[in-house]
Amino acid sequence: MGVNETPPPRPGLSTRAKVATGAFIAVLYSIGMSLRGNVFPGIVGGILAGILCYLVLREIEQRRDRRGR
Repeated sequence: MGVNETPPPRPGLSTRAKVATGAFIAVLYSIGMSLRGNVFPGIVGGILAGILCYLVLREIEQRRDRRGR
């Protein structure tokens, strides 16, 4: 590697790891809301939070790949 070359980007999370992280966030959110007495909103909110977490992680990785080119 020369003086002006940037190191190659590190590999990101696998799809399985992103899904697992989203599921973990979903479960934590659902449990937290359910303990406060809001079972159905907690489940729906947990699912939405898990999906959002997955999408954010995927977008971060895609931006890193685009910046690396």
